[in-house]
Amino acid sequence: MNEHSRAVRDYVNSQRNLCHALAAYGPAIARDMQCHRELCEQGQGWCLLVDDEPNILRGFRRFLGKAGWQIKECETAEAARRWLAECPLPEVAILDLQLDGNETGIDLSKRLHRCTRLYFVTGVIPEERLLKALAESCGANGAFLKGSPESLSALFAAVGSPRSEKC
Repeated sequence: MNEHSRAVRDYVNSQRNLCHALAAYGPAIARDMQCHRELCEQGQGWCLLVDDEPNILRGFRRFLGKAGWQIKECETAEAARRWLAECPLPEVAILDLQLDGNETGIDLSKRLHRCTRLYFVTGVIPEERLLKALAESCGANGAFLKGSPESLSALFAAVGSPRSEKC
């Protein structure tokens, strides 16, 4: 058997194996996809705010509440983890990079679903270039400075109001 014939045989066998796998696992995959859609739909309109500064939480709640968001505020990563375990996945999460305790906003972001639009806020890293690179490396939609009115305006513009489309 020449090399071309072996390649064709291997391809046909791989397609046959794929068909068998789809027949065996297809229903489970379809159920998982339906669960995924339902979870994303449940989280629509929810914004998770995690910051250890109550003044920041109050300001964000006021602005985002007026934009139509249902807000869940958490002052610690632990409180956010508890809420995420019991409640719908948020459509948006705004996380402080540096939280009190052992966990950072980056650690917490790893627990979020890919449907969640993620934004970081910080008062620690004043260099916008570094913030942008950090956000991109974590898969976030953006990172903003808490002490900058221009930066916070950009954050609120990026978050906007709850979306009606599904993820």
